[in-house]
Amino acid sequence: TIYMDSLENIIPTNDKSIDLVHTLDVYLRSNQSIQKAADELYIHRHTLRYRLNQIEKRTGLQLKSADDRLKLQMAVMAYKLDSVHQKMT
Repeated sequence: TIYMDSLENIIPTNDKSIDLVHTLDVYLRSNQSIQKAADELYIHRHTLRYRLNQIEKRTGLQLKSADDRLKLQMAVMAYKLDSVHQKMT
């Protein structure tokens, strides 16, 4: 699918794995505000920074790059749409 290239290494594999896609979604919707995103996720901002570093490492994309951020944002949207579609069928 369209989002797999960008997100395949951060999609949760089971119920116990940390949902890095959700973390990324919240961070991007918070306009890259560490404090806002951490508050919404109910985690410490250092934990959020760690997760964001893991996202960058696993995807090979940099959150400081506008192009990479857009690619990730579009991938997250496609992932969420696909998830809703799968639940409906």
